[in-house]
Amino acid sequence: MASGTNEMDVKLRLAHAFGVYPCPIKDAVISLGEDTFAFCVGRHVALCHQSRQRLCFLGRETRHRIVTAMTKSHSGKLIAIGERVGSEDGSNHAAQISILGVPKDLGDNKDIKDETLKVLHPNKKLDIIDLAFTGDGKHLVSLSSMPDCTVAFWRWDVEKLMSSHDLQIPVSRVHVNPSNVAQISVGGHSYLRLWDFNAWSHSDQGLTEQPSLFPLKKEKAMKVVDHCWALSNFLCAASEDGHIHIFQDGELVQDVDVQAQIKKDESSGPKAEEAKQVAALMGAAGLVGVHESPPVRLTTISAWLQGFVVGGDQGYLGIFKMDSKAQVESVGTFRMPGEKAVMWNLSTSTEESSLVILSFEEHETESMMSSTGTRSRGGSASRHSTVSRASSAARPRPPTEKWSLHTFPMSQADLAATGQVENFSPVFEHGTHHGLVTAQLLEKIFSNRHAACSTEYEAIKPAFSLSPRDGELRRGSDFEALELPNRRAGGIANALHSGAESAGRWS
Repeated sequence: MASGTNEMDVKLRLAHAFGVYPCPIKDAVISLGEDTFAFCVGRHVALCHQSRQRLCFLGRETRHRIVTAMTKSHSGKLIAIGERVGSEDGSNHAAQISILGVPKDLGDNKDIKDETLKVLHPNKKLDIIDLAFTGDGKHLVSLSSMPDCTVAFWRWDVEKLMSSHDLQIPVSRVHVNPSNVAQISVGGHSYLRLWDFNAWSHSDQGLTEQPSLFPLKKEKAMKVVDHCWALSNFLCAASEDGHIHIFQDGELVQDVDVQAQIKKDESSGPKAEEAKQVAALMGAAGLVGVHESPPVRLTTISAWLQGFVVGGDQGYLGIFKMDSKAQVESVGTFRMPGEKAVMWNLSTSTEESSLVILSFEEHETESMMSSTGTRSRGGSASRHSTVSRASSAARPRPPTEKWSLHTFPMSQADLAATGQVENFSPVFEHGTHHGLVTAQLLEKIFSNRHAACSTEYEAIKPAFSLSPRDGELRRGSDFEALELPNRRAGGIANALHSGAESAGRWS
């Protein structure tokens, strides 16, 4: 406490968050245990324990940092976070990678200490857009944004860059072969290659590119949206036109036509019955001019214990089993209610009992008032763009997508296919927050002295409440309260609105 004053420094503990990080980064949601997953929230990384209905936040420095990439180690004990570090106006920035330990008790919503183990500093200021640990967790691979799109191989425990190579073509995904810690897969819309790391090689500083997995003309014409490694040694690449290309030892061994499988699966079951009912109601004359839905556009793919899971637009989710000979069998085709959602990120739990889904729906732009006047709600960056936004001095624009988190019962997928269990369950019962938190809104909130919300880059708002009776800061009866040294709401408004950080100075 300062001499001669009544002011006191108080550290705030984030208690809850309504929503998900709205920027299009891969692996924005990562399963960490059987019932726990991490997801990006503004500058923070939230840890959600579903059965305990608890939410806490990963201990790390967040001031002037934006999350640009995230991944976990195969053991689940480490998390790597790509960060853009710089001033609020973007005039001075740098990229860095923080490696953190995952807290042991993920269901504990008490204060979590800073778990940062090491911090890596790339030579360039370009955003880190993807990360991947090697199977043994000793090395880390990073991928930077355009124009360089640098692939870097790190020995993270000694903060040493082992090798790097500038691709200078638009790529967006990097993985490490689970069966070979020295083999990297790199993918983009018109690119899918394997890279080998040899610490004793002097060519390309240890990184060597293998020939294209596709014929060159076909590779340039393809749109590879995502890829993963299934059953440890099969590389599965999803193309936007609805095909899964499966490779083993660099050779194409299977081509799965997802569009054909969707038609087969939906020729019977609830969707087929619904189509028959519509046809019966409309009659033959009413069906004139009615067109079938366009083909599903694939957007993401993820591995699970028995194969792979693929997602797309129109609320599509497909689960496939695969054997050691790359023979693929469909477990089922599922649609999120409304069939408007676009699947963006899929992550299975450690025991493969559930699947966490990050999806979004497009919505029309609208004009909203901000603290500086009226401004138009514009779109976020293109979901396929890998161009760095670090050079932009403007704050990120409000999202034009409505993002949601759901879970799917992987262990009961066969029952879900017959409608015996609920397919898609929202993580947050009352939905997620979207839109801006403006100065006018904060002023209205604080006039009642009940709640305060921080503006995490106009994204998701970790929320607190101030009780007018006892001067305690709390989120609700189901969260622990934090006692305040004084009860003046104005100090809270200034601290949260000006800094939007997890710690503030109270006046």
